[in-house]
Amino acid sequence: MIGSSLLSMPYAINQSGFLMGMFLMLLMCAICMYTCLLILKHDQGNGINGKVVEFAALAKLHMGKFGSWASVIASVGIFWGAALVYCILMATFMYSVADTIAFWANGSGEFVPSPSTCLANVNKR
Repeated sequence: MIGSSLLSMPYAINQSGFLMGMFLMLLMCAICMYTCLLILKHDQGNGINGKVVEFAALAKLHMGKFGSWASVIASVGIFWGAALVYCILMATFMYSVADTIAFWANGSGEFVPSPSTCLANVNKR
């Protein structure tokens, strides 16, 4: 995921414009830095009342109930997005593999033969 994100950044900056792209990257950098600092600050106190807690509890401590829900929704969204990207990449990859196997098997690059191609192959035999 990190590799494909890095490769897509030039395209995203090209589409949004240089100044807006730089602004958004700096904004995301500031948000990530703030989150990292909160986690470090939280870790120095050995959790809440001496107990190690999860990230949603940390968000609730600093940003209230909205922060807790936002962190849970963001986490679920990230995992769902990763699964979706995985499915898309695997579908693309598997189509290429199947197309290559079909080409090797019958000398044609058509993965899904049309009905006329099937009938033509049956008539040749």
